[in-house]
Amino acid sequence: ATGTPVKVGFTTAEGGGAGEDESASATAAHATVKYVNDHLGGLDGHPIQLVTCADMSDGSSGIACANKFVSDKVVAVTVGGVANPSGYIPILKTASIPWIPPMPAVGLEYSSGGSAFGISGGALSVFGAAAKLVAQRGLKNAVFLGPEAPAFTGAFNSFAVPLKAGT
Repeated sequence: ATGTPVKVGFTTAEGGGAGEDESASATAAHATVKYVNDHLGGLDGHPIQLVTCADMSDGSSGIACANKFVSDKVVAVTVGGVANPSGYIPILKTASIPWIPPMPAVGLEYSSGGSAFGISGGALSVFGAAAKLVAQRGLKNAVFLGPEAPAFTGAFNSFAVPLKAGT
């Protein structure tokens, strides 16, 4: 890859209050960018420059990371895994920078007005599939286990609780 580098933001949880540590995702992101640049010609012939920022799962570090990505003029922000993406999306949306999580979890990732683009169906597909299985088997109760982190609890409260209320 030659030419002007294309800056892509990458954030992931690395320690902090929620106890998440997705630092292996950062290692994988760097390896992926190296492979794409060295063997696939980068992004349309331009080398990708990964701009990283560690999210400490405390809310304020996510806002600081979003502001860093804006000031570094990244073209998009990819995500390894963060406890609460809600601090990122409004800042990035104002700067017209897309948020690209592997699995959307909080409502804002689904309703951001075209600024968040999940790679999978996210929590909605997980809880929807579980609800369908519960209904198919005629079960009266179901238990969901997950971390006490905004990404999980927000998704659960936004999608699973209304599913139960509708039954």
